Amino acid sequence: MSVSYFFSRVNQITTNLLKNRLFLLFILCMIIYNINFHPIPNYDTVTARVLPWGIFETHSFNLDAFVDTPSFKMQTKYIDNYGHYLTVSPITLPVLITPFYVIPYIFVKIMNIPISLNNSTFVLISLITEKIVASILTSCSVVILYLVLQRLILDKYALWSSVLYAFATSTWVISSQALWQHSMAELLLCLILLILLWIIDAESLTGYALLGVTSALFVMNRQADAIFLIPVFYFVLINKPIIKCIVYVVGLGLAAAPFILYNVTYFGSIFGGYMVNAAVLQITPSILVALVGYTISPNRGLFFFSPILIFSLVGIWVILKNKVSLNPVIRTLLLLFALCIPINLLIYCSFPVWWGGESFGYRYLVDSLPLLTVFLGCAIEYLWSKKPSLSASVKVIFAIFVLWSVLVQVCGAFYYYYDWDIKNSQHESVNTDPSRVWNILDLQIFYGVSLDPNPYSLLLHKIKVNRSSSFNLTQSQ
Repeated sequence: MSVSYFFSRVNQITTNLLKNRLFLLFILCMIIYNINFHPIPNYDTVTARVLPWGIFETHSFNLDAFVDTPSFKMQTKYIDNYGHYLTVSPITLPVLITPFYVIPYIFVKIMNIPISLNNSTFVLISLITEKIVASILTSCSVVILYLVLQRLILDKYALWSSVLYAFATSTWVISSQALWQHSMAELLLCLILLILLWIIDAESLTGYALLGVTSALFVMNRQADAIFLIPVFYFVLINKPIIKCIVYVVGLGLAAAPFILYNVTYFGSIFGGYMVNAAVLQITPSILVALVGYTISPNRGLFFFSPILIFSLVGIWVILKNKVSLNPVIRTLLLLFALCIPINLLIYCSFPVWWGGESFGYRYLVDSLPLLTVFLGCAIEYLWSKKPSLSASVKVIFAIFVLWSVLVQVCGAFYYYYDWDIKNSQHESVNTDPSRVWNILDLQIFYGVSLDPNPYSLLLHKIKVNRSSSFNLTQSQ
């Protein structure tokens, strides 16, 4: 092969990629998700961050090498019959992302860097790896959601909606910045939607097998999201021939079996270490408080942080009234998914710490964002394509909602270091004083901006003082 031929092929491939809208959308997301130059992890994400390192190092799931820091130990449990510490969080996310850690692990071993949270170099590398992997997962979810929307609405509206999902919702500040379970949940839910549409377009046993595997991983990643499988079960188990049901169930069972076996063996429950969360669910009048808090409160409200999603309600109405051209099967599925969203919300409202602890905005509701974006896309197409006489006031409101939603995410991505959430000289922590969720004069959104309007100056300060739970180089969060 001549050198000229090699470079001509490289040039051709590069040219084709630059013309590929999916590739460009992925690259755009990766650039914007990482331009803040720091991750936004939490003590809830640290076990997912380090478990892949442990898998390579010990060929097991034990985290003994990392439990010498108190805050990390909170996220683990000593298993008597195993004799080691294990994470109390589901292992689905860290297991699925382990292949991404091959190159970082080889680099760390070549450089002879100790794999320990007490080694500042390793912690820095682990934080960088976490940020990049989370960004890849989230960027992929944006691309896949775009493919979903292309099959439902006109391409230009599908692209707009995907961009809004990427940058006007907490997909940006939560999923792309650290290895929360939400990162994988959004990706898997987007895959479920895409596979469903593939099956509707062209029935195949392979499609049902893939749908079963993806459904299993989705539930085992975050059990509270299982409610979103109701439309899938309806589609497969109610309407399809027995052979397709069997293929789906077998795919689901085979994919779920290793994780269920792990949970039962070491924790004595199919919920694994998350049995603690299931045990604290409670039906009390505080659910109503949480419901209002998670929809409109100034420091956790879905419609306060991402008001553009108010138009998702319009999209549900559009589908309900059959004002968009949808396959009847797809329309039924979307309406069933719409019913699942408030049920999922009520599940999280039944948590005693319904506000999601120390985190930015409506973290618990992030998993439903792909669905809300589908409804948003239907609303956008209807309002702009089917309603040419749309009033100027509606367009202005839409534009304001978009600008505010994006601004909120910019503030979160560039300025959020948990200062608003944790106790300091100005206030108690939000966990000690959850009434702060309602204080419109004390907005979490702009708290970091008030500390230093220059985001990179603020970042350098955080690194220098080495005290933020979002960016601590010497020990785990």
